[in-house]
Amino acid sequence: MKMEVADETETGLDLCFALSKSEAAAGEVEVPKMVLHFDGGADWELPAENYFVTDLESGVLCLAMMKSSGMSILGNFQQQNMHVVYDLEKETLSFAPAKCSQI
Repeated sequence: MKMEVADETETGLDLCFALSKSEAAAGEVEVPKMVLHFDGGADWELPAENYFVTDLESGVLCLAMMKSSGMSILGNFQQQNMHVVYDLEKETLSFAPAKCSQI
């Protein structure tokens, strides 16, 4: 990221970056691509809005992921606008982009 790390925010998230007034006004900031790699060879490329959130009131852009202890959890933020199918018989996980507001 080519942005200054925000010292403290009220978002409750661990990693936030300070937005300049022009970045906040534009509403879009370039962020690194994020791809989740699963055992078995599946890759899930997340859209930026599924792992970064902008708080214009605080003037920050924050990573919408937090550490956990003992296990990894894919939260609802990462799963937004995605069809996620758990096939218990085949023991597989499938995912595909969706426009949930149109379902």
